[in-house]
Amino acid sequence: MSKFLKIGCLTIIVLFFIGLAFIAGMGVGAIASTVGESEKATLHKKLLEGAGDNQVAFLSLDGVILTSPSTNPLSVAEGTITPQEVGQTLSLILEDESIKAVILSINSPGGSAVASDEIYQHIKNTAAKKPVIMLLGDTAASGGYFIASAGNYIFANPATLTGSIGVIAEITDVQELFKKIGLKQETYKSGEFKDLFSGTRLRTPQEQAMIQELLDTTYGLFVRRVAEGRKMEIDKVLQLADGKIYSGVKAKELGLIDELGYRHDAFEKAKQLAGIKEAELIGISTKSFIESLFGQIRGINPLSVYLPQVFSAPGVKYLYK
Repeated sequence: MSKFLKIGCLTIIVLFFIGLAFIAGMGVGAIASTVGESEKATLHKKLLEGAGDNQVAFLSLDGVILTSPSTNPLSVAEGTITPQEVGQTLSLILEDESIKAVILSINSPGGSAVASDEIYQHIKNTAAKKPVIMLLGDTAASGGYFIASAGNYIFANPATLTGSIGVIAEITDVQELFKKIGLKQETYKSGEFKDLFSGTRLRTPQEQAMIQELLDTTYGLFVRRVAEGRKMEIDKVLQLADGKIYSGVKAKELGLIDELGYRHDAFEKAKQLAGIKEAELIGISTKSFIESLFGQIRGINPLSVYLPQVFSAPGVKYLYK
């Protein structure tokens, strides 16, 4: 093989992997969005078990809770749960008369406080019309537990990590790093507190008090939502709302979940609450095959391991760290 041919082949291979990285990290969002906009959302159903004329929907909610995955680098790194997708899917489930109940399988460390509350409202609205059973997976902590508390009944595995009722806000201080690499940042602002979450300076005592007040307000919302969803006294929730993580076994003792169990147990409870004896358990998705395929490609981007740490947006989060 000639020298020029070898160089040409190597160039093609390099360009191929660069293109793949681009699609995985950035381009897939636009491609999937275009596909989603080209057709009206519909429920894609897959029979998991059971039989009968009635159906119980099984929907998996996996990943970080975000307001919008398309504008947040975290969406490159792992699966996401957004209010728009959850609300759209639950609305379609409510419209489907053959679906008598819903099982939501949750595996999430939490995320955006705003998005968590929006999803809570979607689930609460659905639970008022059709039974909603929550099935907690490996982790349903912080915002993951926040949205779980909106269901009619909660199952967890004995080893599930749950709880972490609390709020967190983090600011990465990059001053020393900037000094080492010779970078300086000039900030021009129209208000004293416009750069409140800047990583190139420390907070003043007044700013620290402002952030704490914001945390306290958001924390109060978390406590109220859990008390409402679990029908618990506020004082009881406050005793548990110190950010502590619990196993499924401990969560059962504390009243944060209703029962230890698995998918089959959730299926039986869903039928019981819906007042039906026989039903099909149907896996639900609103994503087409193409959207699912690109979603899998996005997840293999090797750069995604580092993006959450570098680009994590400032703000108040219901997130287990």
